[in-house]
Amino acid sequence: MSVIQKYPNIVELFKNLAKEKRFSPIDRLARALSSEMVRIALYEALRIGATEGWKLPPDEEVDAFLSDVERNPGVAQKVAVVALTAAQKVAEGMG
Repeated sequence: MSVIQKYPNIVELFKNLAKEKRFSPIDRLARALSSEMVRIALYEALRIGATEGWKLPPDEEVDAFLSDVERNPGVAQKVAVVALTAAQKVAEGMG
């Protein structure tokens, strides 16, 4: 199952950040070497999303994402890459 299928709202959150050219949380997520670093990046993204009035991921999705990241931090990097490339496709009119 892809990260888009498993964490659609988290990907969308980071995709919105990329569309707005607010790359700091995406960069943190992409460079995260521990689950703690992922939590910090996710918190920052959620805080921006809440401030902007964006739809936030449900608690269950956040919990599942963080649990998966505990086992494999690479999941976070996949979310960052997918969000960034998806946002670029939208910007280019391809998605």
